[in-house]
Formats: sequence, structure tokens, C-alpha cells
Amino acid sequence: SQNDQTSVRSLLEECLTLSQEIGFKEGIAASFCLSGQLALSQGDIVTAHSLAEESVVIYKEMGHRHGTAEALIALGKVVTAQGDYALARKLYEESLAISKALGEQWVIAVCLVGLGEVVSTQGEYAWAAQLWGAAEAIRNAIGISIPPVERNTYERALADVHTHLTEQDFAARWSEGRTITLEQVLVAQGQATIPPPT
Repeated sequence: SQNDQTSVRSLLEECLTLSQEIGFKEGIAASFCLSGQLALSQGDIVTAHSLAEESVVIYKEMGHRHGTAEALIALGKVVTAQGDYALARKLYEESLAISKALGEQWVIAVCLVGLGEVVSTQGEYAWAAQLWGAAEAIRNAIGISIPPVERNTYERALADVHTHLTEQDFAARWSEGRTITLEQVLVAQGQATIPPPT
């Protein structure tokens, strides 16, 4: 979250080496997930995709639902960067289903931000504002903020949506997102339900 990429890389390599030595699958999956995010931040989308995807596979094989939810978010960010918005939506929705079942509020907030970024690129600006309003309400309730390393992407998406909605429309949709339930904000654009957890 501090965006110290040199230290991050070194620590992730050490974590992966130690995890492989002792056969600690969770550590291996976490290393792949975080290394994928690092690769994405450095513009290496191919490596990012491979690492995030492998992390999802390992976590699912383990039945580690929390890890799976986080890895799905990482993969969602990668496929968003690749322009595969339909797949990104599916990944965020799957992560949301798992996180909702586990009661992981901070993961839900991260998913809502990511999903908002995806739908805004598809021209669903009002829905994006609702999703971000819902995410902000969750973050405020549990006392967390958007990590500095993710803030630029988020602020660019916000600025883009602001250019497509009037200030009044944006504020109204944001406010709606802050006050309606998670289910209501997700059905706002015709999504019938959150998919069942896998």
C-alpha cells in the first residue's frame, strides 16, 4: 500500500521461496496474487495475468474462500487492463458472492470499486457512481481507505464519470449507493442476484 516496489518484490520473492520450501500453499498463492498486482502496476500484463490466474487456481484447490475472493479481484484488475470487461465483471461478481457469504466487508468494498471502474468503461456511469457510493459507505463504516497504490486508477475513473454526468446526477447516484443495500445497488442495472459462491 505504500508503493515501495523494491521492498515489495524482495519480500514477495522471500515469501515464495520459503512457502515452496515448506509446502505452504497459502503462502505460494498469496505470493502469486501480490506479485501479479505488482506486475500489473509495472505494466507487465502478461505476467500479471499468469500470476493472478495461478493464485485463483491454488486458492480454489485449497477451498480457501477468502484467498479466492482476493485473487479474483487481482485477476479482475488484470483483465480490466486487458479490456475484457465482460470477464472482469464476472470475476468481481464471483468475488462479491464469496465475500458477502463470508461477511468480508473490506473485500466487498474493493470489489464494488473495481466493478464500478469496469462498468464506467462500458458507459454505465450512473451505476458506477452508485457502486462507488456503496463502497464509500462500507469503507467509512469499517474505517478503511483506498490504498495509495490504487488511488490514481480510482481517481481517473471518478474524473471520467464526472465528465459524463452532471454534478447533480453524480451526487444523487452516489448518495443512493450510500443508502441502499448491497443487493439493491447490484440490481440497479438489471443484475438479478449476486451469483452463488463457488
